[in-house]
Amino acid sequence: MYVDMLDLFMECAQIVDDWHGVAFDYVQEGLMLTRDEITRLKDTNTKKLFDEKKLQLVIDLDHTLLHSKSVEKLTPEEKYLENIQTDSGGGGLLYKLESPERMVKLRPFVRNFLKEASTMFELYIFTMGSEFYAKQMAQLLDPQGNYFENRVISKDDLIDKGKKTLDLVLGQESGIIILDDDETVWPDHKENLITVFPYSYFSKKRKGKSYSEMKKDASNGALVFTIKFLRGIHGMFFNRNKSILPCNRDVRILMRILQSKVLKGCVIFFSGVDDDDECKECSDFVVKAKELGADCIDTLDSSSVTHVVSWTKTKAKATEDIGWAKKEKKFLVNQRWIYFSYLLWNREEEYRFPVVLK
Repeated sequence: MYVDMLDLFMECAQIVDDWHGVAFDYVQEGLMLTRDEITRLKDTNTKKLFDEKKLQLVIDLDHTLLHSKSVEKLTPEEKYLENIQTDSGGGGLLYKLESPERMVKLRPFVRNFLKEASTMFELYIFTMGSEFYAKQMAQLLDPQGNYFENRVISKDDLIDKGKKTLDLVLGQESGIIILDDDETVWPDHKENLITVFPYSYFSKKRKGKSYSEMKKDASNGALVFTIKFLRGIHGMFFNRNKSILPCNRDVRILMRILQSKVLKGCVIFFSGVDDDDECKECSDFVVKAKELGADCIDTLDSSSVTHVVSWTKTKAKATEDIGWAKKEKKFLVNQRWIYFSYLLWNREEEYRFPVVLK
């Protein structure tokens, strides 16, 4: 594919100055393309991929596929990691890099994930890290160069360092899916985005011990759910409505259709929201719940409400609403039920998100 991409560039590219071109250094250093050339390349590559029954998948690194931490910032309870033989003792998921000294932990199931995803998608890495860091991580994830080849985009490729963009991805947006733990860096492409549950292995400034300090790890769940969802989108895109040519289909529409089925049939009342800060945060959860297909109402109605989402652990009004939910045998959950369902694109089991009043 790397040779094919360079062939496309050689057919389309012209020598242009910085005022009239966009840099594509990640493909070939010094390469500048005009807007017309970029459009032509995107169209050509998308058509080629559709003929191969492939979409494109743009994947973040940190907290999506892996977690890394400078050795000098390891906590006392993490210092044991420095002595682990990472080429064997880490099971192929834990690494110590020498220049600069950094511990890297790959997310559980990541190798299986990339192997299967590569059969359905052309894969890109897109990170806010430096080019050097991005290529280091790509080498750990894809040592044989089978998945990403030269498709590694870093902050060094960006004009606006504060946000990511699909302008640098050689494909039409109607055929691109993004995986990232941070939706705020994709302000212009949220319709393409699947927000994944952030993976943190090393200690951070928060309560509770980290996986590394407990000498444990997260489950495979997040990436297992994600590949299942991607498999469904890919199948819908290429196998349904065959009367519609792939070039006239849009993966973003399919994503929204599947997402809207997650909480379909749920009618949610949010309890205990009082001050402005809570209202703002709650409104974000209302938006997420509606995107998942739920109906959200402002008043309790025993004939329609299925879930009461408690927003606080202490207020009297919440206590009253919780008592009503128990009496009427409604699902009673905390707000993390919506959060996890949103990240995993799956209606999570309600009993795992109990409300405990203090």
